[in-house]
Amino acid sequence: MISAPVTPSPAATGLEDRHQPLPGEHWQSGRTLALPCAVAGDASRATLLRAGPVDAEVEGFVRPMLRLRPGGRIDLADGILGVSGSEWITGTDHLDFPGELTYTRVPKGQPVVTIARVWDGATNDSWAGDDLAAAEVRLSDAVPVRWEEHGWAGTDVAQGAWFGSASRARLEATGYDPLFQPDDKGRSVVDVIAWWDVPCYTLDVAPREPGQVHDVVIVDTGGDGTYRQYIGYDEGGQPASAVLLGMVPWAALQLPGTAPR
Repeated sequence: MISAPVTPSPAATGLEDRHQPLPGEHWQSGRTLALPCAVAGDASRATLLRAGPVDAEVEGFVRPMLRLRPGGRIDLADGILGVSGSEWITGTDHLDFPGELTYTRVPKGQPVVTIARVWDGATNDSWAGDDLAAAEVRLSDAVPVRWEEHGWAGTDVAQGAWFGSASRARLEATGYDPLFQPDDKGRSVVDVIAWWDVPCYTLDVAPREPGQVHDVVIVDTGGDGTYRQYIGYDEGGQPASAVLLGMVPWAALQLPGTAPR
């Protein structure tokens, strides 16, 4: 159950006003719901990503560390995972998915999403917004034996998005109209998410389990550029994991299986 919306004060005017969301903070208009991903707590034990020291050089970090954050669950009831860049069109409250759009046939379900962020163990600080190490959708319990590049997010946008094709259809069927509607305090969804200093946030057009299973999980990549998606396949050739690679080398993630070429 989602608690009553919390309004930050004073109103945000720019990135300098970004903050850690307060308990219960979210945006909702009708049944359309935007939530910040959890900013604390343990990531799911299902993830292949591991917290701890990074055994590789990362520009700008003296002693790079990985910290994991939960990203909730994504609705893949149709067995298709989509990935692309995403951005809010300023002044219109319209969500756009620019660049290449790639779909992968995956096991049906509600897999866990986990975000890995780079942290400097020497200064106990991260780069503002430019610290995505990787993000994972754990598609099954199987262990990947090989990885292949399949799709990407980014290129002149600062976010990547994962969604099921049925979820995207729900968004398109509404004509994105719910995103044009203000909440009960007159705020657009863009007004609110601009405040959130979080590694990711979620968007639901018609929540089946409000706050639990999401139509879209949007990852803050932190900057322009291309963020490659890699699919890990198990011994039977079935997708077991999807990883969006950020600003660390692939080897730094220490994932099982043969690395992508």
